[in-house]
Amino acid sequence: MPAREPNGMSKTIQAITLEAHRLPTMAPPPKNAVRSFIDELDTLGRTIHNSRRAIWSFSRLAPREIVRGVLDNSISTELGGKRQEITALFTDVRGFTTIAESADPDGLMQQTSRYFTALTDVILSQGGTVDKFIGDAVMAFWNAPNPQTDHCERACRAALQAKVAIEAINRQFEKEGLPPFYTRFGIHFGEAVVGNLGSSERMNYTALGSVVNLAARLEGLNKQYDTQVLVSEAVYARVHHRFNCRFVDTVVAKGMAAETRVYELQDELPD
Repeated sequence: MPAREPNGMSKTIQAITLEAHRLPTMAPPPKNAVRSFIDELDTLGRTIHNSRRAIWSFSRLAPREIVRGVLDNSISTELGGKRQEITALFTDVRGFTTIAESADPDGLMQQTSRYFTALTDVILSQGGTVDKFIGDAVMAFWNAPNPQTDHCERACRAALQAKVAIEAINRQFEKEGLPPFYTRFGIHFGEAVVGNLGSSERMNYTALGSVVNLAARLEGLNKQYDTQVLVSEAVYARVHHRFNCRFVDTVVAKGMAAETRVYELQDELPD
């Protein structure tokens, strides 16, 4: 049993209260729980500590904004969704299958994790929601769960900043004798169904619809046009005053009925 605290019960209650207030922050918990010589307070301290660890672990398995919304009841845990505008981003690594075939499995997992960390740190810094990892690909979107009036700009800025971050980590990879991960991006704006998809036992907060499909198609078109970041006409219309974009082509993407003009996102204009 822990020794009696020098300042008594009041100090212990204050410490437990502080830990409880830190629950919504999703910050890593301290190594040890607040302990007390009083059984009830000792149990409460350990319970709060376990709760902090559970929430922190949950925030590493799901997007933090989703976890925060679940905690404050702004996001339902029921199946279903709603229609809203989003900006969707898809990424992919060129030649990843070939890289994976000749790589050491453990080494590849470590390298890919480092790459994903660099990529997702940028997406999160621009307020994006990292939806899922699909092999070497990343799907992310903006304007959900929280509204963002400048979500197209945020997505474009994230792609450009991610290029820089990935170039830096690729230089480190090459120093270590590892293959670089050349990354391509596709960005589209439109209406999607956003919400909880899955079963009553296992669900995922995600976005569905043609906006997501076209973002993925745009990413794939980079190979055809030898580009790295392609955006749709809908994105271009909302960001051309802030970013340099070069017209590439008018295409009918796979699975789409209508034509769309495609642009290469080059850089951000100075303020």
